[in-house]
Amino acid sequence: MAQGPVGFYDKAGFLDYPPVYLLFLWVLGLIVSPFGGVGESIKLIPIFTDLALALVVFVMAHELGASRWRAVGAAAIVLFNPITWFNSAIWGQADVVGSLFMLLGLRELLRDRRELAAAFAVVAALTKIQLGILGVLVGFVILRRSLAPREGRPDPERVLTSIASGLAAGALVCLPFTGLDFVAWPGAWPRPKDF
Repeated sequence: MAQGPVGFYDKAGFLDYPPVYLLFLWVLGLIVSPFGGVGESIKLIPIFTDLALALVVFVMAHELGASRWRAVGAAAIVLFNPITWFNSAIWGQADVVGSLFMLLGLRELLRDRRELAAAFAVVAALTKIQLGILGVLVGFVILRRSLAPREGRPDPERVLTSIASGLAAGALVCLPFTGLDFVAWPGAWPRPKDF
């Protein structure tokens, strides 16, 4: 990704990473390349994301009614779990990046911020495709709360605004990658011979 994300999927050959993590790698490359290249610094992304995940767990536990010490304990379980270290600091795996977006989406769903929940669900899926399961949950809850609320009147507009928010988040993430068909620049749409 030395030339940036533009056209990356066209040039990369086989690539099974969705675009969000590639954006993280690109930014990391911009930061560390003046110091001799990426190398082991690739593990910085999951390590710092572990810290962010622990912070989100602390905040969510506190918001859900846990005492300050219990919230600290919940964050410590995330941060000091040997599996966490092994996955990020030793293997350098990106699983935690998608997990962070997934947890942020669940937090927004709990706070009834449907549009933000939809956006985070899309970003989670564009980080690691398996996390698209969050989209199913978010979609179900948005439909239920918007069309058949327990209290108040139905608000079908929130379904449309949530869909728009998810689509906008996906488009913004994918925009730099012109090799993705649904965000191709004008004139670069697939031609009949490409099918």
